[in-house]
Amino acid sequence: MSGLDKMKAQIIAEAQDNAKEILAQAHAQADSIIGEAKVQAEKDARKIIAQAEARAEDSVKRLASSSDMRKRKAVLEAKQEVIREVLEDAYKAVGELDDAAYFAMLEKVLEKYVLPEAGTICFTEKDRKRMPQGYMEKVYEISEKTKLTYGRGYVYSLQYHLIWCTKYRKKVLTDGIDIQCKEMLTELADQYSFQILAMEVMPDHIHLLLDCRPQFMISDMVKIMKGNLARRLFLDHPELKKQLWGGHLWNPSYCAVTVSDRSHEQVKHYIDSQKER
Repeated sequence: MSGLDKMKAQIIAEAQDNAKEILAQAHAQADSIIGEAKVQAEKDARKIIAQAEARAEDSVKRLASSSDMRKRKAVLEAKQEVIREVLEDAYKAVGELDDAAYFAMLEKVLEKYVLPEAGTICFTEKDRKRMPQGYMEKVYEISEKTKLTYGRGYVYSLQYHLIWCTKYRKKVLTDGIDIQCKEMLTELADQYSFQILAMEVMPDHIHLLLDCRPQFMISDMVKIMKGNLARRLFLDHPELKKQLWGGHLWNPSYCAVTVSDRSHEQVKHYIDSQKER
């Protein structure tokens, strides 16, 4: 084979190798493109499925919500019907009451619902004609029982029945010390802006009915009163320390009970009558 033939053969061989390489690269690129297309197609398919599932779930929720709303509406209508029937029966029953029962019922309603502010109670002409003698005085008394105290930006009625005892229940609050305790408690009430509605000092314990502002914690108020009383009494009556081991006038505990409008008079009477018992 001549040198020219060898060159031609070499060129052809290199061309064939290049062609094979190019063809292999083309196949690889084609496979890559097909693979990427499959991956993208799968992603698109999953996205479409997820969106369809979300729409289906949202549709189910809307249907359920609509069903719940219809149920609530039906229940509300049923309740309103029951209330309407009850009110009609109540109105009929009130209309059939005799005069004594009718005005006794009004009295109870006033005691429960009257507001502690200026207002008007309206009676029909029929009610005014059959109203028992002295009934308006009762209405006035009921309105006077409900008293609220007004502060800056708030309204309150906080009443407490407080009781605390001397150490070991020693009967040392006697012989004028009881009167001094009352005077000091009255001074403290003025100083700290709370009201003493009823008070009694027994030989071994104290009763107070207080009306106080909501800013005061009841524990702080008791601490103030017990502390001030103890300091003054020990200064004015040093002999008390000899009767109280450890130099403490009061038992560390106390009793605090909230008082409602209904129980106010009962608690006040209980305190005022302590020394009569």
